[in-house]
Amino acid sequence: MTIIDVGYNLVQALLSGRVDAAAGMDRNVELIELQSMGKQLTVFYPEENSVPTYSELVYVANKNNLNDPRLKKFLKAVALGVQYLINHPEESWQAFAKAHPESNNTLIKAEWFATLPRFALRPELVDLARINNYAKFMQNTGTTKKAPPASHVAVELD
Repeated sequence: MTIIDVGYNLVQALLSGRVDAAAGMDRNVELIELQSMGKQLTVFYPEENSVPTYSELVYVANKNNLNDPRLKKFLKAVALGVQYLINHPEESWQAFAKAHPESNNTLIKAEWFATLPRFALRPELVDLARINNYAKFMQNTGTTKKAPPASHVAVELD
């Protein structure tokens, strides 16, 4: 195998034949784009192949500011936003499409609806067991020398 750095242009690298496979594609974006072009894909889903699940979107805050009341307000707003998206998918899409007419097309709409089930229904919660499990996996595979306890890298605000 030869590793080729194609930056973030994974779809173009595959389409041009520059590479035969790509890692790092988002299943709710690049896969849909390639499928919309009629491309036949073989997809490796890590979670179906012994790789523990992990959060892809995390919020980072300075540990000295964890008591800042804006953090809780922010997380509450994110949770309310996710609730609205899940409860009103078509209305959410219509509002987005109206605000961003340049993105109002079949491909972006398909990506939008493919993204909705990927949202955490309780984004304010931290799953320390999941974090610990992934850290142990990284240590066991040699990705990192030592797995830090989840409590050293994540906090859940009261």
